[in-house]
Amino acid sequence: MIFAWLGDRSQHVLAWLASHAPLGRQGARLTGDAILAIGVLLIAVTAARLLMALQVSRDRRQASAPLVTGNRSARALALAAARAADAGAYDAAVRSIFSAAVVLLDLRGVLSDEHGATINDLRRVLRAKNAAIERPFADLARAYSTAAYAE
Repeated sequence: MIFAWLGDRSQHVLAWLASHAPLGRQGARLTGDAILAIGVLLIAVTAARLLMALQVSRDRRQASAPLVTGNRSARALALAAARAADAGAYDAAVRSIFSAAVVLLDLRGVLSDEHGATINDLRRVLRAKNAAIERPFADLARAYSTAAYAE
């Protein structure tokens, strides 16, 4: 139905062009070919942009890092963050302190550090359980995102 409607509309456009600018048989054919070429080009550009967006999305998913790896001790992670900060490795310190916060909240039963959970998923759980700690967690999560994912 859509293609029939588009065909009908294109016939009306061509008829309007022919009545206002007499092109003759050859001119009408060239005009139709130009409209068809523009349509194909538009579809190709749209498809290319869609494929590029899908590739960027796939690359972002593959580049994501798990929130907490290995050590499940909040104290050990906090000590590692302090050592990293003393050494001037602030990005590693921020990642470690955020991991310590997630582990501590998980061990206390406030949230569950599930594989594949995003920072926003964790924030939603915190907001639902205890809105008072969601704001400081959001500040820490923002710093973590900057340290872990910013170029």
